[in-house]
Amino acid sequence: MSTPVGSAWKDQSLSVIAPKPLSSSSPSDVPTPSDYPVLKPKSCLACRKRKVKCDRQLPCANCSRWSIECNFPSPIRRCRRARIKQDARSRGDQALHDRIHMLEAQLSELAGTVNTQAGMIRSLATPGASTFPLSHTWAHAVAPLHPSLALGQTYWQVFLERIDPLIKVVHRPSASRILRSGLDNPVSLNESQGALLQVIYFACVSAMDEADIQSNLRMSKSTALSTYRMAAEQALARAGFMTTNDWTTLQALVLFIALSRLQNNHKSAWNLSGLAVRLDLSMEEDGSHFGAEMRRRLRWHLWYLNRRIRDDRGQSSSAVNQPSTSSVSVEMPLNCHDSELRTNMMASPTNQDSWTEMSFCLLRYDLAATERIVESDAPWLVKKNAVSKCQRRLRSKYLAFCNGTESIHWLASHISDVIITEMWMKLYSPQFNPIDSPGSSDRAFREQLFDAAVDILDTKKRLEDEIAARKWEWTLGGYLQYVPLVFLLNELLGRPSDPRVDAAWEAAEKSFQRWSEDARQSAAGITLTELMSSVLSARQEAANLQAIADTYLVPDQSVFDEFSVGPVYPDAMPDMLQLGLPADWDIRHV
Repeated sequence: MSTPVGSAWKDQSLSVIAPKPLSSSSPSDVPTPSDYPVLKPKSCLACRKRKVKCDRQLPCANCSRWSIECNFPSPIRRCRRARIKQDARSRGDQALHDRIHMLEAQLSELAGTVNTQAGMIRSLATPGASTFPLSHTWAHAVAPLHPSLALGQTYWQVFLERIDPLIKVVHRPSASRILRSGLDNPVSLNESQGALLQVIYFACVSAMDEADIQSNLRMSKSTALSTYRMAAEQALARAGFMTTNDWTTLQALVLFIALSRLQNNHKSAWNLSGLAVRLDLSMEEDGSHFGAEMRRRLRWHLWYLNRRIRDDRGQSSSAVNQPSTSSVSVEMPLNCHDSELRTNMMASPTNQDSWTEMSFCLLRYDLAATERIVESDAPWLVKKNAVSKCQRRLRSKYLAFCNGTESIHWLASHISDVIITEMWMKLYSPQFNPIDSPGSSDRAFREQLFDAAVDILDTKKRLEDEIAARKWEWTLGGYLQYVPLVFLLNELLGRPSDPRVDAAWEAAEKSFQRWSEDARQSAAGITLTELMSSVLSARQEAANLQAIADTYLVPDQSVFDEFSVGPVYPDAMPDMLQLGLPADWDIRHV
């Protein structure tokens, strides 16, 4: 990884646990240094090589006189073993050969089991089928993945930098303790904690690039994603996620749903999000300040996920009400660091007027709440004022503290610009505002939105030009660009072909190619397919008309070869009287 793996690990008090004694013994049973045999020190390596007497001090007198480094060999003597007889060596080789054959057979059997389960997962990814099997045997078929200590530290660093700021549903110190226990002794974890760890590992693999995965896992990213996704699904199944009352299991499920959406598994995210909402509503409040704050975080992120999932499917997200309990709206989470939240705190911390670990999610919730107003039946001026106020509020409350010291600052600025632009597109597009849209009255502003739509769609160029964007390439893949696509295609319908329009059409085509087959079957995909077909037909018709016009306006060269450009002679033309034309008719009068 490009960043050190130790800094954030130390911040979360994730240190290596000292090994426990094998048994509890009294102080008298503990051996003292005098109980061990004293080994006679050897001569240093330099004296041994030169075959001179060594005083066996550090450094010895000879090395000091020679001005060279004095090194001593290990004081432990190696036991000289008797040579193995040839027949015994043959028997050992045969036993080793038989053991290798046995292990190869077991490995082939396990590989067949994994392939069978992978086939089960693919077969279940059909309309109307559950994402996870309900078979108890299947859920316990494969053991969870347990990384080494070094790999676990790498995963934790990736989680802190690239996952947790985007999906704030877990408490960093609590997750750190679970991860430390899992790395030290995986058997000590319960099913819900194991599910959370497996989903965290899956999230880290999703956020790592191909080079990092090859370096750490020695496999391709597609293989790693399939492996870790299967492990996460099985861990959730073992935790009983469909009927759980456990808070940790619900956190793992919401994190898994967010990752599924970012990886374009929209049907899975759609099905599981409804389940997560009902599980949240069925859980009882614990009454503590810590529990109330973590509940607000999860409910707001689940509400945000539901809105985004409905947007991806082309459905109205205005029907998704803001988080509430018993018709009472739930306040937004506090703008504070996780270290300020303690399980035994007697009062809630105060909101910070600075950038915190929670700021990025709060910025997105604010944008989503404003989008809900834009999509409502409110008058157009009310919507316009709401967007303007949101733009000013984000600049003063969050973006003012984005000084570039953290990588998340670039993503916050980018997301706010894109979503604000999308809201202006909705206000000025008849597709989203058919009743009171200003239409073409403000042509200059529409031209700005046209260029902005092309810029948003050209994600590849943005990732190449801006270094800070490459770190978030994995999360930008889940953004389907539905709103700028719809706005741009509607604009292209009434525009004649020119270099600017052609470049916009090329950007729209490349953007729509990123849509999976599942996404194209949604309402949004069907709408875009029809718009793409309409624009393509209009462009082909315009091209055909232009070709016809060019044919008549610019004659073929053979016309000039056949006829002379000079004076017209009577023998070069047919008889005028035979054509029924006056005798004094001249072609130059045409």
